[in-house]
Amino acid sequence: MQERLRGKWSDPGVPHRGWQCIGVEELNELDTCQMCESAEIRYAHHMDHPNYPAELIVGCHCAEHMEEDYAAPRAREARLRNATAAKHRWLSRNWRTSVKGNSFLKTRDGFHVVVWQTHEGSWGGKVTDLQFEQELTSKRRHLTPDAVKMAAFAAIQILKE
Repeated sequence: MQERLRGKWSDPGVPHRGWQCIGVEELNELDTCQMCESAEIRYAHHMDHPNYPAELIVGCHCAEHMEEDYAAPRAREARLRNATAAKHRWLSRNWRTSVKGNSFLKTRDGFHVVVWQTHEGSWGGKVTDLQFEQELTSKRRHLTPDAVKMAAFAAIQILKE
C-alpha cells in the first residue's frame, strides 16, 4: 500500500528532489514543516531549489528526501544539537582564575579564553585558537563577565567553521 503524500509532497508544481540545504537553525518554539505541512519541527533546515521560487523551512525527515541524502541532514542537526547543549553548559564549565585575577578556560578542542575587567569597570575578553595561533580580542565592552563568556563561545563557533 502506498503512503498518502501530505502537504507540498502532493503538489506536482513543487520539486521533490534536487534541493540544497543553505542553513540549519534551532527554532525558539516548535513550528510546522513547510514541505509535509504536518511534522512539528524544532530544528529548521532551510532548503533551496533552482526551479522553485521560495526557500522552504523543513524538518530533518523531509530534508533527507529533498536532498536524497539520508546522512547529511542528520549530521547537520546533530552538530547543531551538540552546539546548543555546549552553549547551555558553557557558563557552568570549570573557569579558573589566573595569577592576575582573570577568569580563563582552556577547551579540549584547542581554544583558550580569557575574561578581564577593564579600568572603566566594563568587561573584555580574548579567544586564542591554539592550533592555528589566531587571536580574537573583543573590541566591544560588555556589562558582565558572563556576557563576555557568551560572546567568546560565539567566536569559537565561528572560528571552528
